[in-house]
Amino acid sequence: MKINLDKLKELVESGDVSAIEKHVLEESLEKGDLSLAVKANKDIKSEFESERDKYHSKALETWKSNNLETLIDEEVNKRNPEKTPEQIEIEKLRKEIEDERKGRERETLKTKAIEYATEQGLPTKFIERFLAEDEESTKVTLGEYKAELDAFVQTQVDSKFKDLGRDIDKPGEGGSTVTNLSELASAANIRK
Repeated sequence: MKINLDKLKELVESGDVSAIEKHVLEESLEKGDLSLAVKANKDIKSEFESERDKYHSKALETWKSNNLETLIDEEVNKRNPEKTPEQIEIEKLRKEIEDERKGRERETLKTKAIEYATEQGLPTKFIERFLAEDEESTKVTLGEYKAELDAFVQTQVDSKFKDLGRDIDKPGEGGSTVTNLSELASAANIRK
């Protein structure tokens, strides 16, 4: 900052405040004085940053209004290229064909699973619940089901034998020594 002290003294003696301000602000300031003032004075720094933020906010809003919509549209088009009606129809038909193919494969798998379950002596009413992605996986699943079912039946049989003993007659009713099946059936009918 270069201040002409004689001129400043003259302006102060005249009492012209606007002339003093003009002399200090227009004739005395040099390049770099603003940076020095911002560093030295907190109030000037705060006001300077506030003005700078207003300028940048306005510049950003102008940029957004001029460019952002275009950039967004370009990115959306890049990620989701527009499809022609023919392409949309082709995709729809491909999906229908794929769904039909999967349905046929599922029915074939169900038929094979029913055959396998019948061979293994398993009930087929709920067979669809045991279908997997392929025939081998379905057989594994049905095999696991059969093992669990057999274990459950064996547990129930063992429980009955434990409760009633090994005789087919209930305890306390007197056992019979029937060896012929027809005699066994008639003896069972008599007890009822």
